[in-house]
Amino acid sequence: MASNIINAIHTTSQQVDEEDHYLHAYGAMITLIHLRQLTPITTPPHQYRRILFGILHAEMPEDVWFAEQDLDNLKRDPEGNARDITLLSNEIEDIWEEDREGGVREVKVREEGKVQPCYFVGQIMTHSRYGYTGLILGWDTYCKADESWIIRMGVDRLKHGRLQPFYKVLSVSPNGERSQRYVAEENIIVSSGSVGSYFSGDPAPFLRVKSLGKWFDRWDGGMFVPNGEVREEYVDDWKG
Repeated sequence: MASNIINAIHTTSQQVDEEDHYLHAYGAMITLIHLRQLTPITTPPHQYRRILFGILHAEMPEDVWFAEQDLDNLKRDPEGNARDITLLSNEIEDIWEEDREGGVREVKVREEGKVQPCYFVGQIMTHSRYGYTGLILGWDTYCKADESWIIRMGVDRLKHGRLQPFYKVLSVSPNGERSQRYVAEENIIVSSGSVGSYFSGDPAPFLRVKSLGKWFDRWDGGMFVPNGEVREEYVDDWKG
């Protein structure tokens, strides 16, 4: 039945309000997500999943947990579509990023006599333990994650614990899947900025991110140049 509702998006009379189409489709997607836990036969066609989660992103981002649930199911499914996984991961990340941007920005200053981050917004880094490459989007002078995350990630077992600087990092996998991570300074190795291997500081994976303009204006040979809004937040990270 849910699949029939989705198919009706393309066949219903134009006299029906477009918003009703969206609501019917959205309800069908939720139904399919729940049914999918019972049987893989109810998996919707790829094109419909993309359309419907686009609706969720645009109209009902507060229900992002539905998308996260479907993403978990896709990753567990041996026949899961790799492109769908990448697109849905990016859709979810965009929703959370927009949510984070909705708050009041705190101006970050590097104060003498206090703990100062060693690295800067716009630098490309490599995680010393896990080996992935990331782009530094921001930093805190200490870990500001909630206590449950700190415990789950074993932050207090690190050499410098929770009181060292932590960095907000954008990671892009070779297949284009984006994720944001929160990384302790002791786990960061700053790349040289040379172009070549994916793990050598090559800016190419990040230049392909369509939303990069939220943070940066351009690549300047060794690092990304923050845009005006980011410079206002991290006032000491770029003097050029």
